[in-house]
Amino acid sequence: MTVSRCAQCGESKPLRGVLGHGSAAGGTTSGAAKYEWLGGESLKCDVAGCGAKHSETRLSNTLTLAIRKQQKAYYTGGLQCDENSCRDVRRSMSTHISLDEAGMPL
Repeated sequence: MTVSRCAQCGESKPLRGVLGHGSAAGGTTSGAAKYEWLGGESLKCDVAGCGAKHSETRLSNTLTLAIRKQQKAYYTGGLQCDENSCRDVRRSMSTHISLDEAGMPL
């Protein structure tokens, strides 16, 4: 979840996207999630009585930090062996290929 701090009131709140997920707006009969276009209202502070617009620089930095956090989690995640007898978890995959006497991979 991406959290941004308001420069005016100092409160830290999660940023809403420009598309509200699971909102009560709209009446679809299918089981799909409902969406509501929030547009520029999502770029304002959520604190009651504040409503200050977040600066573009603050939003850009917040989004950049959130993306870096997700990339770090992806690249430092473990790899688990698929074979039922193994189930070993490692941080990297070996690129070494063992060969038999005839030069064929094992």
